[in-house]
Amino acid sequence: FAEHGMAVMDKMKTQELGNLINGLSKMSFRPAPAFFMRFMDVSQPMLHSFTTQEVSNAVNGLMRLGCKPDEEYLRATVQVAARHLPEYKEQELACLLHAYGRMLFFPGAGFMEAYETELGRRVAVGVNSQALAMTLNAFNRLNWKPSSRLLIEMERSLERATCEGLIFGAELAQAVNGLANLNHIPGRSFLAAFKNVILEQKNFVDLSTIAVILWSLSALDPARMKGFYTEMVEVACRRLEGEQPEALPVSFPGERSSMYYSSFNEVVPTIGGESLEPPMVMCVRQLLQTCRYLTMLSN
Repeated sequence: FAEHGMAVMDKMKTQELGNLINGLSKMSFRPAPAFFMRFMDVSQPMLHSFTTQEVSNAVNGLMRLGCKPDEEYLRATVQVAARHLPEYKEQELACLLHAYGRMLFFPGAGFMEAYETELGRRVAVGVNSQALAMTLNAFNRLNWKPSSRLLIEMERSLERATCEGLIFGAELAQAVNGLANLNHIPGRSFLAAFKNVILEQKNFVDLSTIAVILWSLSALDPARMKGFYTEMVEVACRRLEGEQPEALPVSFPGERSSMYYSSFNEVVPTIGGESLEPPMVMCVRQLLQTCRYLTMLSN
């Protein structure tokens, strides 16, 4: 199928190109390098006529498949996106910035400032927690420190989602990790809500999520979380011994969140290779780093 798609790619419309790369990425099927070269050669001259969804699908799809386009291609997507920021749906916007972050491609200060302004306008009205978590993760990867005012608004929005049960453990953990890495310490009410939600969902989270949770809290306020740490470490030990997390209850409205979780475990984009570390290796390494850090704190 990929070979046939490559052969007829120059006959495809912009929507079909976006759907092609997005579909392959959702199936986690990585075509040969020649496919990516062909895709970029065909799509780059057409980028100016891509819709917001098609640009987001193209960049995010390439990232998810472990392909990092050359800088000229990525700059072209930035130029298109910058002209249409207000038209993007919040999920398209978050996925685009998240992809730039995963590829360690800095889209420029001008774009980041415009993105921050657009996000600030939307957060005041209400942005879903998934988009906020992805954006925080991207800010960290791109070494971009947003304004304190925006971080406070994002924290408030996340706290509302937490209290209303609209955010799953992995998504919430990444959001808190993002705030911690940006040196933004959430208020006590946020941390209390975070702790309650994670303890309610602890049997449903996997080792990778637990590693992120423990690392995030070690950067925030470990002194007040002693009992919480003990419970989460016990769950981590059971996962390391082979116990699998329970399936999410049918009543849990978090299909979107559980799908989102996979976006933090994709192949790290390289020019032509695969990720150097299996997910389990990264989990264990992160847990060990957390233990070492906490031991240092309690010296």
